[in-house]
Amino acid sequence: MRKSLYAIAPIALLLMAASGTAQASASGKIDITGNVSHGTCDVKMSHPALNLGNYTASDFPSTAKTAVAGSERSFSVSLENCTLSATAPVAGVAGLIVTGPTLPLDADVFNANDAATTGVQLKAGATVISANDKVDMVEFEGAAGGGTDANVADINGQTQTFTAALVANTGTPASITGGLVSTPIMFMYDYN
Repeated sequence: MRKSLYAIAPIALLLMAASGTAQASASGKIDITGNVSHGTCDVKMSHPALNLGNYTASDFPSTAKTAVAGSERSFSVSLENCTLSATAPVAGVAGLIVTGPTLPLDADVFNANDAATTGVQLKAGATVISANDKVDMVEFEGAAGGGTDANVADINGQTQTFTAALVANTGTPASITGGLVSTPIMFMYDYN
């Protein structure tokens, strides 16, 4: 019996040490997001990632927030497997809400590094998209407004093409910071 206790003692010490390590932090944080809507759709991306290429500060135009030539890349976002609740209003707009980290004071230049002077400019057609903008895809006026009621068949398969490009928030090459430009951009379905 004594031999088995000696054999178990090191294991018990390791378990006690491991449980003490797991509680090293006095607090923790998790970011949780969600959306409540009158309908739902799966958001499908044409590409899981885009590489805009490698450029030098002198490649950036002298006008701030102008795309670097050759850095533009297109991708599309579509709505699939849509449903509408029985309480969905007959009038509304189905679309995408765009979110992501941006440079301070530049809600239309996406970059996870808020100390940078460069980032990604996102456009839907000719319209520059800022964080938290809604990009409308389908509008329903409802029968009372002379239009048609919301219909899942009209929302399913809707696609919006976006263009991403590198830009700087300054037109002075000496002020352009180097480094990796990286940003997660989220597209969330919305119907209201």
